[in-house]
Amino acid sequence: MTAWSDGGFQAQISEFSNAEDLGPFQDNEQVELGSTVWSIQTPTRLILVDAGAGDSMRDTRPGTGQLADKMAAGPAGLSPDSVTDIVLTHLHADHMGGLIIGGRRRFPNAVLHIDEQEWAYWNDPALTSRLSQPQAKMAQLTVQLIAALSYEIELHSGLTDLGEGVTLHPARGHTPGHTIVRLDSDGDQALITADTLFCGPMQLLHPGICHQLDLDMNRAVETRVRLLDMISADKIPFAATHMKTLTLGYLEREGTGYGFRPA
Repeated sequence: MTAWSDGGFQAQISEFSNAEDLGPFQDNEQVELGSTVWSIQTPTRLILVDAGAGDSMRDTRPGTGQLADKMAAGPAGLSPDSVTDIVLTHLHADHMGGLIIGGRRRFPNAVLHIDEQEWAYWNDPALTSRLSQPQAKMAQLTVQLIAALSYEIELHSGLTDLGEGVTLHPARGHTPGHTIVRLDSDGDQALITADTLFCGPMQLLHPGICHQLDLDMNRAVETRVRLLDMISADKIPFAATHMKTLTLGYLEREGTGYGFRPA
């Protein structure tokens, strides 16, 4: 597995709710977040977990969209043409905008794997009329990106074995079909938790904190608490999209929250 930085961005503290006690962040106006994409080399495939933002968010998150340049400068075996499968953990622009660069498919030989509930949600014609800002703004961008897709798409039902040690698991809440990825190899395992943990520094201290893009905040908290408990208890190395580090890490219980320890 290779971790690729797609850049990073600043989130305003005001974007988070249930944040009565932010500890060391309570006097800050913003927090720095990363944006990571992973490639997984199996014996027969090169699987990408998400595709970065591309140029879709240059107006709001100008520090993102670096994946294309980094892959172009990387090893030949990890080139965009070599990608066979792309798991989209969900359909927010910072995870799928990099699929189309300059009006063309960035990964011409890849099949997209998308949760069927996620696909149905974002393809609802009445969606944007039901959402308030900023969710409606993100939804409008997602709808535009979906309309431009020209990839082969395979929908899955949540829990899906892609073979060769790669399994998709439902982790609902942030979006209706939010998906995480489990890797198994020779008895070892790791988890890619995507946006289940949106802001590691804050949500590891207080898992009940939510971001304004969490479409179902109650379910997002339930999913996050369950997942963090499992990672901590079973000592599973994990990664999350918006952690600033590219390194897998472990969790240890610290009071009512968790501490991150690099693997």
